Amino acid sequence: MLGPHDPDARHKLAALGAEGTCWAILVTPRGAGFQHEMDETAAELSTSGWQVSTSEARTDPERAWALLAERAR
Repeated sequence: MLGPHDPDARHKLAALGAEGTCWAILVTPRGAGFQHEMDETAAELSTSGWQVSTSEARTDPERAWALLAERAR
């Protein structure tokens, strides 16, 4: 489970997904000012082979995992 990351952190995380075995649940921040970083984090990880889904902060962890697993099919 991750939040939005700045460009340097996104690049480092994205590099880990080269094998296509990394999965991430991105937790949407409560403040609206971070949405662009959330979108960019999701896009960069997805492009690098990660399975990515987003989830609200108060989502039940089992539900968040189910959404990620469903997206990976």
